[in-house]
Amino acid sequence: KLTHSIQQSGKLNLFSSDTIVLFQGDFFDLNKEQTASFDAIYDRGSIVALDQPERKRYVNHLMSFLEPGGRILLITLEYDQNQMTGPPFSVPADEIEWLYAPYGVLELLETSDILDERFRKKGLDGMLERVFQFIKH
Repeated sequence: KLTHSIQQSGKLNLFSSDTIVLFQGDFFDLNKEQTASFDAIYDRGSIVALDQPERKRYVNHLMSFLEPGGRILLITLEYDQNQMTGPPFSVPADEIEWLYAPYGVLELLETSDILDERFRKKGLDGMLERVFQFIKH
């Protein structure tokens, strides 16, 4: 069992132990005074949860926490948004390039067709999952 403490940090809940710190709350409420920079980030559902107007703000905020040379493993979904509106939202590869390229090097690692029955029932006839690696300048 992991022994931890819970406290408030601004608008966020802070769960901490000897080896790990977790913030719970709105990511946009996290600021540089609350945490050190990160050398690695795993985004497996954040960017696809945001509608298009919020994504640039999200990436700008994310980059403020990532150290130079830091990496992001990013997983996105791409589908015909006329068939389903989301969330999860479709975030095309060219939009990911537009959002991340100013900050560093983006590499597409994998593309898989992941359409399953749950999304077929919502009217989709195709869904791609893309895995990217990003390295900050």
